[in-house]
Amino acid sequence: MLHLIFRLDGEAYALEAARIIEILPLVDALRTASASARDAGAINYRGQIVPVLDLAAMTLGRASQRRLSTRIILARCAQSDELVGLIAENATEIQRIEPDDFIANNRADQSANYLGPIALGPRGAIQRIELDHLLPRHRDPSQLLLA
Repeated sequence: MLHLIFRLDGEAYALEAARIIEILPLVDALRTASASARDAGAINYRGQIVPVLDLAAMTLGRASQRRLSTRIILARCAQSDELVGLIAENATEIQRIEPDDFIANNRADQSANYLGPIALGPRGAIQRIELDHLLPRHRDPSQLLLA
């Protein structure tokens, strides 16, 4: 199974490539008045308003750095079949990691339940991002813009 690998402050994270629709350059998202640090706003993707989340803000408590390797990853949420944009730094690698290579991550803190199991790659540990856990279960991704 192919994964897109991105790095935040030296730590590696993976997203299932099959869930990715497109990888876009970093563009300014339309900020809404109620947007939190994790909710970077929204973009117009082929006439559709797509909410954008900042993975560095969610994981590290800081905004993503504006670099050539920082991208907006458009992915499809299985729970709602909606698109969501994810700002990720250093999104430059594709790697094959089999599902059995991931080991459960038994954290006591469940507030970041989008941080999934961990696999060992050639350059160290890689933590999988659970796309369907990024958004609250009771909210549709398009509701990020209306909160």
